[in-house]
Amino acid sequence: MISIRTLLRSSAGDFIPLEDLPATSGDAFYVEGAIELRIDHKPIMGVREWDDVNHLWGYIGNMIDELRNSPTVETYFPSQPIHLSFQRDDNFIVVTCGDRRASAPADELLIAIRDEGIRFWNAMLKLAPDNAAEYKFQIEQLRASATER
Repeated sequence: MISIRTLLRSSAGDFIPLEDLPATSGDAFYVEGAIELRIDHKPIMGVREWDDVNHLWGYIGNMIDELRNSPTVETYFPSQPIHLSFQRDDNFIVVTCGDRRASAPADELLIAIRDEGIRFWNAMLKLAPDNAAEYKFQIEQLRASATER
């Protein structure tokens, strides 16, 4: 079982589910937040790894795109020295974030990442419409990468 959701960090430092945030008054280029990823109920990513979540989603989209041609892809979080990697092993992907690691069925993981990423970028279209072209690009990249393996 895979669960993934995006939380945005409020000015008070609380983490608010994406759908509960009516608008943003901060810098649309640096959107603080976290991605919570659990694989078989095991936390892999969460609020302890909060960062510029819009950049992190962009990095993850690039990783999914690169995974089509490479068995291992990796990056670091935008503003923290946290290593994130995806390693394809037959029909599974091993996800490593810092010192946490789990394996998930490739199709299930890619669909979950695609769906939450698209949900995030669609919310950003409403929160910061001035960046619509970039957000639409990210949405299309996730759609293409998660379906063309």
